[in-house]
Amino acid sequence: MYSEKSLAIIEKSLDGKISHAQSLLRKNINEWFSFAPLSVYIIIGAYHRLGDPEIERKPCLVISSISISEKKIGKGYFKAFMSVIIKLAQKHSYRIVFESVDNPQLKVWLIQHGYTHVGHVENYYKDI
Repeated sequence: MYSEKSLAIIEKSLDGKISHAQSLLRKNINEWFSFAPLSVYIIIGAYHRLGDPEIERKPCLVISSISISEKKIGKGYFKAFMSVIIKLAQKHSYRIVFESVDNPQLKVWLIQHGYTHVGHVENYYKDI
């Protein structure tokens, strides 16, 4: 699991990127982040369509890709990372989106944690 210091560094890094994306007036920041042992590709500020025109558009933190080393699975890193993402989504009124999810365990986790599945595109989202 991440230490409190590591979580603070992750939060500060992502919060700075969110603030920067907001200053760009609706332009996205697309970036790989390495928060060992997690590696995450995030699109910050996207007005993600989610594949359904009926869903209200709002700025998003889009998790497009996430990976973790095999030895670290089940050690709490993802849960700790998500606590930071949720905190920042609340702070900035962002939606959290997981894009094109193909991992069966992640799909189950998302459903269990209240994320809404968007049909054929395998996106999941949650308004915080």
